[in-house]
Amino acid sequence: NILFNVGSCNENENEQGYSHFIEHLLFKSSEKFSTIEIMDKLSYYGADFNAYTARTVTRYIFKCLKENFEPCFEIYSNMIIHPKFDSEEIDKERGVVIEEMKKCDDDPTEVLYRTVMENYYHGESYAHDELGTEEIISNVSREQLLEYKNRHYTANNCVISVAGNIEFDE
Repeated sequence: NILFNVGSCNENENEQGYSHFIEHLLFKSSEKFSTIEIMDKLSYYGADFNAYTARTVTRYIFKCLKENFEPCFEIYSNMIIHPKFDSEEIDKERGVVIEEMKKCDDDPTEVLYRTVMENYYHGESYAHDELGTEEIISNVSREQLLEYKNRHYTANNCVISVAGNIEFDE
């Protein structure tokens, strides 16, 4: 688990959805690995990998055999610390995130949850939906995303936990 203490409650009115969008973008190439290499290498090592964004945290997860921990951790750490934020990938991923928003709009449970949160926390950042708004995601720039990432993806805002057949020194 690589967990950052950042989610929709950290976003101001003009940043709604940044945390979730960045979660998507970190899987889209880094200084060392292309998007395809990230996916192919993690799959090659048999890793089960995913991520999610909530109101208070963004979590990156992978599970693998002990002997594959080091290369999987290298991939994950490189994509988190050194993402490319390629403009083409950002534009492609905008569509993915907007489609995810539309899918949630068709789910009555999601709509109810969002409505309750918006009404209960009205005027507070905790009311912000994790997915953000279509308008903000459609218009956010690469520079705005990088500034937000650099502000929140810091060592003192991160918890790394490892469980399993592995020694602390490893």
